[in-house]
Amino acid sequence: MRQSRDFTARRQRYGMTVAIYGEDLAHTHQAGFSAMAEAAATRLLEELGRAKPDGGTIVDLGCGPGTTAARLLSAKYHVICVDQSPAMLALARAAAPRADIIEGSWADVEIPPCDAVIAVGEVLN
Repeated sequence: MRQSRDFTARRQRYGMTVAIYGEDLAHTHQAGFSAMAEAAATRLLEELGRAKPDGGTIVDLGCGPGTTAARLLSAKYHVICVDQSPAMLALARAAAPRADIIEGSWADVEIPPCDAVIAVGEVLN
């Protein structure tokens, strides 16, 4: 029982964080973490190239500003971006305009059929 209360409390705190995760913080995140997202995309494309060289569908949980999604799109993958922050999704739409965008929490979104699900950075904490 304690574990479920802890999870509920964590989700409530996360919801409060998203409420204050506006444009300024989204731009700060983009500036500070894009290099890590680029590095993750490079490694991910190496793995996907071996497993799914002709493309496929990738779900990007906590897509943030869309840095990883943009790289995947440029490599001919179909990307579904999921993020709870409207400010992050605005950046993701600009960076990855061909991606499908879903506003919502990774904990609540129904994952569609896909070839891979990724969560780059501090998404699941």
